[in-house]
Amino acid sequence: MKRGMLLGIAVALLSLGQLGCAIGRPRVESVGARITNIDLQGVDLAFDVNVLNSYPLAIRAPRGKYAINIAGSEFLKSDDVPPVSLPAGNIGTISLPARLEYTQLWQVYQSLQGAAEVPYTLEGALALPVAGQSFDIPFAYEGQFPVLRPPKLSILDVETSDISLSGARVAVTAEMKNPNVFALGLQDLGYALTIGGVSVGAIRATTADSIEGGATGGLTLAGELTAADALMKLVRDGKLGPAKLGATGAIQTPYGAVNLAP
Repeated sequence: MKRGMLLGIAVALLSLGQLGCAIGRPRVESVGARITNIDLQGVDLAFDVNVLNSYPLAIRAPRGKYAINIAGSEFLKSDDVPPVSLPAGNIGTISLPARLEYTQLWQVYQSLQGAAEVPYTLEGALALPVAGQSFDIPFAYEGQFPVLRPPKLSILDVETSDISLSGARVAVTAEMKNPNVFALGLQDLGYALTIGGVSVGAIRATTADSIEGGATGGLTLAGELTAADALMKLVRDGKLGPAKLGATGAIQTPYGAVNLAP
């Protein structure tokens, strides 16, 4: 490399250092959190760390680390951050992913098993390489993430009518409670009803399109019983046994659809 080029690089680095003193070092402007996915096993978060690069050149591939603390102790940590280029004289965003599994969470924090939301603290630091040197800029964020739970079904009343050896009509009054902090959409749900262990077919359900967080909604179902053994028992005894009701299909959350376990 020619002497003039080396001298030019040295002058540029010196000027950059002097400029940094004049305009200030890069800094974290803000930190935000997003839920990118949720299911019955856990939740995926993304933390957007917005960094102002005050220098007149891009900063490439910062290093860093971050951790999520719950109830005063470290639950998850990473010693790496996704590679990104911070634009010169502008704000760049570094998105930090985190997957939080409910099973692991309950094993560590048994007192939170019934919680609808879990508070946490994010702490970390970015190591920015500038002019052959590296310096850390810390960041922190406090928030809470929801725990997704399926709706709870309770049967209030079961009535049978038009009973014969060829069939019987079944009508069920039930209620559905949404144990979550957000609304659940119910448009894509189906229902499975059994009475005395016998499946009721041709079920037609009437319910609200959605239930607000923490609220309870009414549910009515009508179906037909056609199993010969069950009908004979119903004709003879006037009853079949306990009724059980389950939901199938998908619930709609603010973060996407979630299939219920069969």
